[in-house]
Amino acid sequence: MRRNFPFAGIVFETYAGTVTLSTNATERLIPASEGIAFPLGTMDTFTTYGVPANLLEAANTIGLPLYARQHLDEKGRWIDLMTENSILPVNKRPRIAIRLHSSN
Repeated sequence: MRRNFPFAGIVFETYAGTVTLSTNATERLIPASEGIAFPLGTMDTFTTYGVPANLLEAANTIGLPLYARQHLDEKGRWIDLMTENSILPVNKRPRIAIRLHSSN
């Protein structure tokens, strides 16, 4: 659940996404004192692409929004359910995004 608040016709929303680097260090995707502003409701600005799953049979295929597989163990005792989605959101008009800075 993200926090948001409106101010002067703009909705500000908290985003605290992080990634784990190959060194096992974590890094914020947007620094704590910065932000990105972009208009909503524009035509043909944002799109999302699905990337093929990390499966041999998905190599060189068009990506799907979600992959799900189930594996039954050899004695029929349990089912291992594996899901994967690799979504790539793209801003096709990057100049429409504006970088914000905070004095806090």
